[in-house]
Amino acid sequence: MNKKVLLLCSDNSSLSIIAQAILTKYLSEIDFFSGATKKSKKIDANVIKSLSSHLLWRDEYNSKVYDQNPDINYDLVITLCDKSSKECPKSLSKSTQIQIEYDVPTKNSLSEIEQIIKEMKMELIPIVRNELSE
Repeated sequence: MNKKVLLLCSDNSSLSIIAQAILTKYLSEIDFFSGATKKSKKIDANVIKSLSSHLLWRDEYNSKVYDQNPDINYDLVITLCDKSSKECPKSLSKSTQIQIEYDVPTKNSLSEIEQIIKEMKMELIPIVRNELSE
């Protein structure tokens, strides 16, 4: 059975979607889920554009609140922004939780999104591997 990781950000429109796309591609033996802590928003069009250019985009990615999958027991919860860390629901307290903070990209800023993709590829993959190693 694959381990399960929840990637949380405040509105599930950029950071957690980017993280899910990267980690799903490079750590396919783990199941990744993304979600908003409160209310989800539409995925930023430039996030889709950037992920597509890196061959990371999947049409199945969508913006949602984390609790749309209430029956999943996560092995790891990663909060990706300060706001999501503060709003992390108590119902997730049984899971190992870590905070890796990224700046939320300015709307329509392809250069910021590209920088976040680069940073997440370098940082998140080894962190997740280390956290879930047995």
